[in-house]
Amino acid sequence: MKIKVLHLLFAFFLLPVLSYGQSEVVKYTQVLLGESIDEISANEIRDAFYEYSQVNTSRMDNTTNVFLCVYRESNDFNDDLIIMWLNDHGYTVRCSYTEVFVSGKVADIKNTNCQ
Repeated sequence: MKIKVLHLLFAFFLLPVLSYGQSEVVKYTQVLLGESIDEISANEIRDAFYEYSQVNTSRMDNTTNVFLCVYRESNDFNDDLIIMWLNDHGYTVRCSYTEVFVSGKVADIKNTNCQ
């Protein structure tokens, strides 16, 4: 009897929680900007994306002009929004690269089709 109760608890309470976490798609987008970015602008970009609840990581490297954003993709937040935000704020996007995020594995943007 106790085993049946445990199975029911698992089926109704734990399984939906576990499956919810697995259905979430985490992606990363790297953007190569066309102009040199100073430290103030790099901080502005980084901080602006941390305002979105979907963003896990937001980094702007002002020496390579590469922006990296790791996020939970949704209808409200995706790679198009990143590009649009950068363009709307006067930054020139040379190219971008988006892929599903696997912990510890981020492609070097120079090894992609982003030139």
